[in-house]
Parts: sequence; structure tokens; C-alpha cells
Amino acid sequence: MKLKNFFIMTGAGAALSFAVSCQTESPKVLNGTWIVEAVDNENVDLNGRAYLNITTEDKKLSGKAGCNRINSQITLGKGREISFGPVAATRMMCPDIETENKIIDAIGRVNSYEYRENGNKKTVTLKDSNEKEILSLTDKESFYTFDKINGAWYIVSVNSTPVGETLNTPMLTFETETSKVYGNLGCNTCSGSFSREADNERSIKFGDLAMTQMYCEGMETEDAIKTVLAKVSSFLFDDNGDLLLCDSTGNELLKLVRD
Repeated sequence: MKLKNFFIMTGAGAALSFAVSCQTESPKVLNGTWIVEAVDNENVDLNGRAYLNITTEDKKLSGKAGCNRINSQITLGKGREISFGPVAATRMMCPDIETENKIIDAIGRVNSYEYRENGNKKTVTLKDSNEKEILSLTDKESFYTFDKINGAWYIVSVNSTPVGETLNTPMLTFETETSKVYGNLGCNTCSGSFSREADNERSIKFGDLAMTQMYCEGMETEDAIKTVLAKVSSFLFDDNGDLLLCDSTGNELLKLVRD
């Protein structure tokens, strides 16, 4: 009798264990903006310009495949089953159109998803009906880390006003490993450094910039850039992957696009 009870309890325990292992998270974990990092196991190097906005409540997909805007409908099945309807896209010609077409094609083959968290990083893998990984996604906050500002950027607006005509195109180049910054503000070249708060991943502040002393027409733009650089305290990226430098209250001071 005791032996019989033992087997009954063991079977119940096994059934409980199986039930726990088969549980899946709510599809709500997919909500948000996801950067496409790979398609069919090939890395996508578009600096965040390929992204998917997923809203499971409204069952809508939107975003960009790199250049063209896209949207589609979402169908949710059992467990981790998910699929997308026909993808509607704008029709601009783009340098990365081949990669863009691969992303759109992959969206049409999605059959399920796998969601993972590793520390603060969140990732989603979208798979086809054969469980093959066809799209690798990283959430926007995890993707746009501080090192993503490294490199050269053109300044396109100051206080949300497009940059006016200048002798040279205003631009800044960031070296994140050395905390150095240099560039041209429209007339004069500049160089200096920036600092960050240890407990604030989005912080950035500029020190005094050394500048040449030429006079050019259109100095108003250069003066405006110098003024707002002294007020910068944080950075973020918009949906197009453009860099926004903001003040302490989050107001946009400078918008920069990658060279």
C-alpha cells in the first residue's frame, strides 16, 4: 500500500513539474520597440534603423525595415505562437534594400517567439514553423547603450530648429573610450572632453571646448550650438536612430544624424 502511494505521489509530482516547465509568459512581453540585429542568422548592421514596434493588445506591428516604414497585423495563437499578416511598406529606394527585403520576407514566415532576459537586456527570437531562428531582436533600451554614440554625427537641428546655412556642415565626433569630442560647429573647429555620472547610464556633460577663432557668415548657428552644448546633461536615441542631446529636464537641445 505504501509503495502504491509512493508511485501515485511521484506521478503527481512529475505532472506538476511538467506543467510548470510548459508554462509560457504572456505575449505582453513583446510589447515595445525592438531593434533587428539579425535576419536568417546574418547580422544586420543598420545602426538601429531596422526596428519593430509590437502592440499585442491592438495586434499591430509597425516600424522600419531599415529605410521604408512597415506595418502589419498580428495573430496570436496558443503558447508562444505568433504570426503576422501581409506587410505593407512605403516604396522609397534605399541603399540597403536587399537587407530590407530579407527582413520583410522573414516577418511573413514567423510562426513563434522566444523571449529572454539577461540582466537588464531583453531579447526576442522569432522563429519559423520549423523552429528555425529567422529574426533576432533586442529591446531599444538595451541596444542603445552609451557606446552607440561613438563616431561622427552631423548636427541637423538646434532647439528643434533646423540648422541654417553655414560655411561647414556642423558635426561632432565622439570617442567613447577616451571621453573625447571634436568637430566643427559651422565655422570653427572644436575639441574637448565629456564626462558622465556613474549612476546614470544616459548622462553626458561637455567640458569647455577649445575652438579656433575665425569669423564666418552665419555665426548665429555656431553661437547657438555653443550655448546649448553647455546645457547638455543627457542623451537618447529616437526611433530613427538619431542622437538627441537633452537638458536636465529632458528637452531636446541638439539633434544629430550619423555620418
